[in-house]
Amino acid sequence: MIPELHPQWRALDLGGILGQHAAFLNLGSQNSLLNPQGAVKGEGIWKHGREPGGSLVNTLALASTCREAGMHFFWFRWERFRHRYPGTPMDRGQYDHWLRAFTGDFDVQRDWNADLIDEIKAIVEPGDVNLIYPGFSSIFAGTPVEMYLSMWGVRTLILSGYHTEWCIESAARAARDIGYMPVVIGDACAGATPEVHAETLRRLNDIFAPVISTETAVRLIRSGARSQPAPTG
Repeated sequence: MIPELHPQWRALDLGGILGQHAAFLNLGSQNSLLNPQGAVKGEGIWKHGREPGGSLVNTLALASTCREAGMHFFWFRWERFRHRYPGTPMDRGQYDHWLRAFTGDFDVQRDWNADLIDEIKAIVEPGDVNLIYPGFSSIFAGTPVEMYLSMWGVRTLILSGYHTEWCIESAARAARDIGYMPVVIGDACAGATPEVHAETLRRLNDIFAPVISTETAVRLIRSGARSQPAPTG
């Protein structure tokens, strides 16, 4: 499912790009998507993400390597239950549609669905940035992300998470617009369907960002980190 690296990226020193001035960014590893009782359980990401080679399994392996390399970590979450958010008539129509069959406590479910799953909580460390982003899809809108990245001298954003066609694509495109170098770890992401996921990876790889596998990322990060001075700050 990982597309062949587009020719435009083949001259890049991906080891150097991933091994220095890089940060790990994960989007949406939360109960709504990765818990069998979550609000978006119907997509099945909670199940196939835990299978061998699944997105959650790969995310954990990727995170371990990024820790070894001394990277800064960002954990982003998004609230599916947005009934208290200000919104346009278009927003209202969409939010009401999402919640049309829900009969429980909105506030309790909002917090639980937006919480990180246990497997991710187990690897979060003090100093990691943990944010709920208020925009519809952008991790940069209304958050201090750029401030952190600037202070830490980060240039490369290693992207994993959910959904490929929504928040991952939005993050990669916005990152390019403001001067960062996103790299999408394709098998550490998942979309609403396998077909949507594959098409989004192809589009990203063709236009906005290199798309590589977890195995390739781990190898490149380790090789690049060995050739660079230890990060500071």
